[in-house]
Amino acid sequence: MAKQSCTGVSGRYTSDGTDMNRDFHSHWQSGTRLKFAEETKLIMKYAETVPAVLGISFHDGSLVVNYPWDGKPDKNSGEYAASPDDNLFISLAKSYSLVHKTMALPGKQCTYNEFPDGITNGNEWYKVFNGMQDWNYFYNDCFRGHH
Repeated sequence: MAKQSCTGVSGRYTSDGTDMNRDFHSHWQSGTRLKFAEETKLIMKYAETVPAVLGISFHDGSLVVNYPWDGKPDKNSGEYAASPDDNLFISLAKSYSLVHKTMALPGKQCTYNEFPDGITNGNEWYKVFNGMQDWNYFYNDCFRGHH
């Protein structure tokens, strides 16, 4: 059986063309964002109204649990960017990936990525700013991973 290619971004954009994976405040970048998609505003309002301490987001694409930081200014893409709660994030990520049917198995991930134990630090995988994961962690004290 061939590995999946993990390409494509189906369902990632709002009706006005905004990339939902890059439409949140970033505590690393100064300045005020002037516009957010309506869907982003609704998610932000919901997070303020219904606080959560733990969350997970599901994506199509790579078979991996990704944890903060997704982007850190003093780290290049591909470098590990530990958060203050790094050990907890690793433990939470493994608690999911190691009981998943195939996530932690070698050869079951994307053709161009292999993730030990089926987990990765976001910035080490690829650097992203304005993502929901770092936004939830920094602004809402929510431990959130992506699968």
